[in-house]
Amino acid sequence: MDLDDTLADATFRYDLPIRYRCERAVCTTCLVEVLEGEGNLSEMGEREKQTLAAIKAKPNWRLSCQVSVMGDVKLDYIPITDPRRRPDEPPLF
Repeated sequence: MDLDDTLADATFRYDLPIRYRCERAVCTTCLVEVLEGEGNLSEMGEREKQTLAAIKAKPNWRLSCQVSVMGDVKLDYIPITDPRRRPDEPPLF
């Protein structure tokens, strides 16, 4: 992976199962949970911080269109339909 690539760039190049659309930290389609290796990711910019605050994201969530990877990480993609995105709603089961 090229160090100038965002994680979203890598998803296209390596056919990873992370979807994305706007690439501007607006739509949150590319939301991921960082499970390991947070120190191997680029720092969060203001736009990403604002968008994540607006959706009440957990501290280990990132937008793959905004983050560059500089080492090993373990991530979990959070699709638009994932219940983790709606923390105020009770579980359906």
